Amino acid sequence: MNDKEAATAAVNAMSDFLKRIAHPQRLRDVGVPADGLEACAAAILGEPSILTNPRPGDAAEGLKMFQEAW
Repeated sequence: MNDKEAATAAVNAMSDFLKRIAHPQRLRDVGVPADGLEACAAAILGEPSILTNPRPGDAAEGLKMFQEAW
């Protein structure tokens, strides 16, 4: 198994586990409205941890991430 296959297997195993214990999978499952995603994306820019992230990002990239998680 190569690294990509191992990563995919780990993601699938975690997803299956979370489903078995009825843990929310998406932002909408915990009450985040679709029209609140832009505010979420803007809020992450003020988080101190973004400064140490090795991959720079912006609000547009954050919005895309939140849309995929919604």
